[in-house]
Amino acid sequence: DLMITQNEDMARMRGIEITADQRKILEQAFAAIDTVNDTELLKNRLYHIMTDGKSAQEMINVNSQIMVMTTPWYVNFVRYCAIPHLNAMRQPMLAFYGANDVQVNATLNAATLNASYGGKKLEIENGLHYNHLFQECSKPTADYGRIEQTISPKVMQRLLDWLMKR
Repeated sequence: DLMITQNEDMARMRGIEITADQRKILEQAFAAIDTVNDTELLKNRLYHIMTDGKSAQEMINVNSQIMVMTTPWYVNFVRYCAIPHLNAMRQPMLAFYGANDVQVNATLNAATLNASYGGKKLEIENGLHYNHLFQECSKPTADYGRIEQTISPKVMQRLLDWLMKR
């Protein structure tokens, strides 16, 4: 669900609303990535899921997407579940989330973190005006290069304050 939400957030940022049919395709594609271990079989499965009813030009774009979605890094990224690792951790944790982050949904990820790590000296900061790189911004964006700030000084100060207490 996190990957689907991330795709919906990225599309919404571009002014595109994901339809129910497109969401179903995303669900099927991520389910295939989760379960199919053979790379060639995964490519074929994704091709069939993603090309149904597409034009020749759209199929070219789909082929490019499939090449990315079947790289070892991407497959491992989609399959990775941090919860067992979080459950095993005992260190204090400070987690930052930005409400304008379109790559990591702040609400869903903070809830998951709190459920799996909560009660173990966890502090969660939900910054209202931060993107994925913790740059201050007024709306959701992944256009990091257009913002002059590398990271918000407020985030840096909060991190420094937290570290100094340790």
